[in-house]
Amino acid sequence: MDARYSVTVDPACGLVLIRLAGFFHPADVADLRARCADEYRKLGTTLGRHVTLIDIAQADIQARDGLDQFAALLADSSLHGSRIAFVVPRSLARSQVRRLAATRNAAFFDDAHVAKSWLFDTPTSHAA
Repeated sequence: MDARYSVTVDPACGLVLIRLAGFFHPADVADLRARCADEYRKLGTTLGRHVTLIDIAQADIQARDGLDQFAALLADSSLHGSRIAFVVPRSLARSQVRRLAATRNAAFFDDAHVAKSWLFDTPTSHAA
């Protein structure tokens, strides 16, 4: 499946929502990175204090070169927020993402509503 993604921001609450699906080649990740940079500018004064929800439930297992590009995207200090939540099924994809996000204030969930609650410190069940 070809790469598909969306990036939306809500400056009012400081939320970035990224949805990824399919298989990403390095060029796809480069396009995603550019889109993120454009969208993150909309955060204004909440940039750096924002939270990010990345839904990769529909993403395929990724190749090493794509993962390296994703790692660079996650490491980009201009995009860092206070928390990042991943919605990812229990699979190899989850272990891939755990390695990429090891140095971030990140958690992993099966459900987007639970992930969003964690981002905003609303009491929920535990992260998966």
